[in-house]
Amino acid sequence: VDLRDPAALAQRPVAVLRGSPHKRLLQSLNFGVVAECASVRECMRMVSKGVVDVTYGGEDVHRHAARLDGNREADFNFSAVFRSGDIWLAGSLDIGEDEGRAWRAALEAMRADGTLARLLRKYGLAAN
Repeated sequence: VDLRDPAALAQRPVAVLRGSPHKRLLQSLNFGVVAECASVRECMRMVSKGVVDVTYGGEDVHRHAARLDGNREADFNFSAVFRSGDIWLAGSLDIGEDEGRAWRAALEAMRADGTLARLLRKYGLAAN
């Protein structure tokens, strides 16, 4: 499967995480067969077992999921960025400003003491 050719990929079976907006997005781009999976690990297993040809979603998450099942990243091909967007951490509407400040303070403390950088490295994620 040539990951550099989105038009050709649109004719191949693709797995996406159930509940994500990815299925609607790919269908709007004329991808024909879009299967849903319960976890990114399951999506990666579907690729490795030949159930689908590709899986679509966040690269860092998919790379980590591949490693969790004992695979090497080199066992999979990863395309160049197809689409990109922001990912947000959201909370319930009943979280008050005090709790919000506590979350922001915890994040800043993790940045300051290096915990955030260590976590990002552990999971192979880039710091932004």
